[in-house]
Amino acid sequence: MISFVVQGPTHYKSECPFGVKVGETVVYPEQEFTSQDCVDSLREFYPDCEIIVSCTTGDADTLTDVDKTVYITDDMLEHEDNINRQILSSQAVKYASNELVCKMRSDMVALTDDLLPYIESRIEHKRLDSHKMFDEYVVISNWSTDKNHYYHPADFLFLGTKKDLQSIFNVPQRLGRDWQVGPEQYINLRCMENHGFEKYIDYDWLKNHGSNNTHLNQNVPPSDSYIQDWWKVFYSNYYVVDLGIQSGIMSKKYPERVTTNPNLINNKEWHKGYGEYIK
Repeated sequence: MISFVVQGPTHYKSECPFGVKVGETVVYPEQEFTSQDCVDSLREFYPDCEIIVSCTTGDADTLTDVDKTVYITDDMLEHEDNINRQILSSQAVKYASNELVCKMRSDMVALTDDLLPYIESRIEHKRLDSHKMFDEYVVISNWSTDKNHYYHPADFLFLGTKKDLQSIFNVPQRLGRDWQVGPEQYINLRCMENHGFEKYIDYDWLKNHGSNNTHLNQNVPPSDSYIQDWWKVFYSNYYVVDLGIQSGIMSKKYPERVTTNPNLINNKEWHKGYGEYIK
């Protein structure tokens, strides 16, 4: 059927995105998360799936109902950078036993089985051969596929063939101060290079703008020709589904991210953009 790769820290804490007013002060309570919530929800709605936990915090031994566990340790890093943990832990897609794989962050949970239509059938849309990286479309989420961020597919989940997902994450680790862009951008740009798409990347833009983990956006856009090529790459390779009601998937860390947002490319906006860029 399908293999789910649950990637990231197994147990972690984060500030609640919703502030609570205490007197005249707004405080943000600390939340605790565990990958067990993700595992349990996947077992409930996709009972025949394979579950692989790729852990970056060394504490996955207590998890139950997991088929495989992969540990990413700091001695595997070529440079101390959290993006390198993300790359290495995401590479666990190679251990999947099924042809179809969904890589998701460890703070995600399934609310329904609404991913089934994307599991049971392929997305059939015309694609531009000149801008096609993957054998088939890779499904991603609307959060955080921002209209103002170039080279930036969301990383909440990736659903596609094992081969295609391996090609996304089989990228070099980030070393030092080069490539100082957001993690989604770095991984996608390196993936584009692996597929011989250097001609679609504005390297001057990369060199002159941005800082570590900064998402380069419309304030400093690439040259127009590169923008056109990026969106052709995007609409030929990534298909957007909405968190929440369409996909049945949400983030426990960011529970508010199931609503529509005018800055994001949601499923409806994807179809509109597809009609514009894929002639």
